[in-house]
Amino acid sequence: MSTAKRDFLIDIEKKYQRKWEDEKIFESNAEKQESEKYFTCIPYPYMNGRLHLGHCFTITKAEYASRYQRLKGKNVLFPFAYHCTGMPIKACADKLTYEMATFGCPPNFPDEDDEVQVEETVDFEKDPTAYKKKKGKMEMKFGNTKY
Repeated sequence: MSTAKRDFLIDIEKKYQRKWEDEKIFESNAEKQESEKYFTCIPYPYMNGRLHLGHCFTITKAEYASRYQRLKGKNVLFPFAYHCTGMPIKACADKLTYEMATFGCPPNFPDEDDEVQVEETVDFEKDPTAYKKKKGKMEMKFGNTKY
């Protein structure tokens, strides 16, 4: 299988990245420029989760607006960062505290062979509305968590 097309595209990418770096296309110095200023701000994603398509949707709208304003000659500032305050950070800290208390620091996870699966039985004849919870909310959201 030929990689010529891929290599050709990578060469083009490197060429323009060098050009952007040499010409400082994406750098801005507000003190030296006399042009009108344009600032873009978006709600930053929290640092405790994975980036997903929703973040991309939000970011690309702001990026397109910023690039358009740059093409019009404005001095554009479009910072990107992660929001790292509030309850998500507290939840991360609590999770780390629990894991360190449970598994130690550095962690010492049990072997898979040490796991004991307990099967719950539900008598549907006595209570037809009873159900057996198979996975917790977090397991459904993030996959097969063992601990």
